Amino acid sequence: MARSLLRPGGLVYLVLPVLERESLPDGRRSSALPTTEISRLCQGWHVDKWDLGWLDHLILRKPPPHR
Repeated sequence: MARSLLRPGGLVYLVLPVLERESLPDGRRSSALPTTEISRLCQGWHVDKWDLGWLDHLILRKPPPHR
C-alpha cells in the first residue's frame, strides 16, 4: 500500500483472519495470515489494533512527521 495515495488524515482499515488463533474456522485457514506477515504489513504505519477472536481489526495511519 502506498501511503502517498492517501489523502491527508486518511487511513486504511483492515480485517484479517489470523492463522495462529485456535478459534479460526477451518474454512478460513487458506485466507488467514500468520502474525509475522501481519507485523510486516504494519511496518511504517501508526497502528490501532483490536483482537476480536480469530480476526484482527487494524487501522493504519501515516505516522506523524518527525520533528
